[in-house]
Formats: sequence, structure tokens, C-alpha cells
Amino acid sequence: MKDGSVKQKLVYISWCPDNAAVRTKMLHGSTTNTVKSKLGLDKGLQASVPSECEEELLQKKILA
Repeated sequence: MKDGSVKQKLVYISWCPDNAAVRTKMLHGSTTNTVKSKLGLDKGLQASVPSECEEELLQKKILA
């Protein structure tokens, strides 16, 4: 953090490529929501290309 404090958060990052079959995408979305709910997570990130997993971008999304 900019103020020097340390924060810990559990973040769920899921990956489903754009070229996945529609059925696979639907199953992925359903499973992702179930897992997040069971773990009590409010933050989750969906990635479909490698650039969406870069650390700087992830930090911006998580801290938003």
C-alpha cells in the first residue's frame, strides 16, 4: 500500500479462454460463482487472455 501498511486479501482468479465452447463457458461461470460463494469471497477476477493476469492490472482491480 502507498501508506506502507500491509493488507492481505484472498482473491479468486478464474481463467476461461475466449475460444472456449459456449457450454464450457457456462459451466465455468456457474462453477466460479459457486466456489466464490462457498469460500465467502466478494472479489473475483475473470481472465481470458494472459495480459489480464498482469500484477499491476490485478492490483488495480482488487483495490478498486
